Amino acid sequence: MSDALDLMLGVYRTPSLGRQLCHRALPGNLIEVIRLAAGDVATANAIALSTHVPAQQLREAAIFFLPQLLFDEKADSYRILGVAPDASAECVKAHYRWLMRWLHPDRHPHNDHAVFADRVTRAWNSLRTPQRRRAYDLSLSPGLLQDAVTGRGDCRRCICMTPSAGQCRCCLDAGCVACRM
Repeated sequence: MSDALDLMLGVYRTPSLGRQLCHRALPGNLIEVIRLAAGDVATANAIALSTHVPAQQLREAAIFFLPQLLFDEKADSYRILGVAPDASAECVKAHYRWLMRWLHPDRHPHNDHAVFADRVTRAWNSLRTPQRRRAYDLSLSPGLLQDAVTGRGDCRRCICMTPSAGQCRCCLDAGCVACRM
């Protein structure tokens, strides 16, 4: 199971863990979770087979998880789209398209999360061409860009309190100040 699916199911089963997701580094394979939220049947069925979790429950978990992870009021465009700053243009585009399949009010008029569609579109507009992306990257402070890659932006707000295997589950850092590791 990917990091993203593992974290998604953990937050779904223990909602209090979701409080500090906006301070956590983005997990790998987040596109799977985005596709679940968007209602991709093939992805849901494949993951349901491997996790033994019903497809509908996986979709509910994804819809519960993603707003907490991606849409913090201070999130930058990379975070809103669920990609790392070094992600390829194709990856950024794929994330945008799947997020809009989930969020667009014309596709799902009764979707409460449609309010985030505008933020996703603005994030996409700031990253969609190499020139815009370069300008956006220059507008970020170097520390913010590095924090987005490492997840060390605010480790003092660790969600993990029970680290395993010698690493903080919040930032995957062996030197977490919250866990004193």
